[in-house]
Amino acid sequence: MIGVNCKFGYSEASPVSWTAIPNVTEFEFPTQVADRVDKSVYGTSRLKRNEPGMEEVGDFTFTVIQDLSNAVQRRFRELKALRTNIWWLIEIPTNDAGTTFVGYHLQGRIGNFEPTQGKEDEQLTKYTVIFDSTSIGESASGASQIS
Repeated sequence: MIGVNCKFGYSEASPVSWTAIPNVTEFEFPTQVADRVDKSVYGTSRLKRNEPGMEEVGDFTFTVIQDLSNAVQRRFRELKALRTNIWWLIEIPTNDAGTTFVGYHLQGRIGNFEPTQGKEDEQLTKYTVIFDSTSIGESASGASQIS
């Protein structure tokens, strides 16, 4: 779920110039789960030991109020068809006023979009983004980077 004053943006180019994603109602941050690499030594204990291996980054999803006339939503449908990796930015406020943010940025492609229905017949679209990068970056607290 999204919190108060969170912001979401995307960029198709590097260096990035962030475009706001309007009308986001829900968001799920991608999970990061490390594989377990067995490092047990047989005969020294009956308990297995492990160390963290490569991390699997899960998909992230966000839901917007559907607006087929919105240029961002139309572009997302085009990018899904093109299977294009783009930059994503999630900004989480670091103060109650929502004037400073910590940003998390990553690359991924839209794997799916699903029209759905919200409260009181509200039309929504849920997007699933598939991670395709080597890291999830974190920026220092500061002003929003999303225009």
